[in-house]
Amino acid sequence: MKKCILFLGMMILVCFLHAQKRDYVWVTGDDSFNPNPIFGGITFNFNGDTVVVYKEDRYMEFGNGNNAAISTYSGSLLFYTNGCSLANFQNEMLENGDSINAGPIFNSYCSGTTSGYPSGTQSTIILPLPESDSIYYLFHKRVILITNPLNVFTLELLYSVVDMSANNGTGKVVSKNEIFHQDTFAFGDMTAVRHANGEDWWLVSPGDRNNKYYVFKFDADGISLVHNLALGDSTPPNGEGGGQVMFSPDGSKYIRYNPKNKIRMYDFDRSTGLLSNYQNIDVDFGGLDPFDGGMAISPSGQFLYITAKIYLYQFDLFASDISASQALIGEYDGYGDPFATNFGSGIMGPDCKLYIFPGNDSRAVHVIHNPN
Repeated sequence: MKKCILFLGMMILVCFLHAQKRDYVWVTGDDSFNPNPIFGGITFNFNGDTVVVYKEDRYMEFGNGNNAAISTYSGSLLFYTNGCSLANFQNEMLENGDSINAGPIFNSYCSGTTSGYPSGTQSTIILPLPESDSIYYLFHKRVILITNPLNVFTLELLYSVVDMSANNGTGKVVSKNEIFHQDTFAFGDMTAVRHANGEDWWLVSPGDRNNKYYVFKFDADGISLVHNLALGDSTPPNGEGGGQVMFSPDGSKYIRYNPKNKIRMYDFDRSTGLLSNYQNIDVDFGGLDPFDGGMAISPSGQFLYITAKIYLYQFDLFASDISASQALIGEYDGYGDPFATNFGSGIMGPDCKLYIFPGNDSRAVHVIHNPN
């Protein structure tokens, strides 16, 4: 049942209601400590009956979940990014594909053997321009780092435009680092979902350390702000980043999770882009004080899986008391390959299995085979 589509930002979940293959190739990193200028990279290919995982050489390395990739309708890789530059399906830099997120942080992290732009999980999204067969928008965050007291945030939401019909189909960046909104935004936590009309998109990014949510509409005319909402609890200073945000497969729920904030859930209207009915769902970590974690949602939309480093929990979103439905379903067993295979960010694959990544250079990944 290869019906669910996500555009990998490692962890952006965008489910369609009809089958396409835009997410059938995942591009991730490996051996980020390898000084060889030809870096190793791991590819997940879902085009067969079972997922095939293999390593290939690339000129770029990947970092902390800010990478994104997109494929054709038939499942062939088009292009990908690590937040520093853009490469096509031939693993060659796109024309004008350098200096994505140019600035002081880029200068420190996007050269030599570094592992990609450190903008945080879910800071990068690739979406096809509605009503176009060849134009794609890369939405991305350029971060600001303050060291004392430590704070990472962004003052700008950016987009870069790729024309994959250029250069005989190998692509070209035709516009780069364009600002489409300025404010103080959270570190990471940007995601998108299909509009109810089946053509356009909603893109949502939270504010920094508050309860604001910025809802943008992406249609054939480009990207525009539709709602600036204040809803639910404000985020405490230690609660930005280190988590995950996603829509339920049918787009009716918007869920934001960070162990410091527990689970925040909203209803979402795919016709109007409005968030409503805020709920705060408590989590019992059994005495653990995790700094970061991730989540994934079952294809049915009933079960929410959240991680807390050494623990993996399940919640029933259809229960009258969601918090009381918490069940421990996985616990770290000490295995390392070569690093600890903890439970980190999650994502649903095209095969409707859930993949839980350890959040480090371990070569292992956890799979929930029957998430419903």
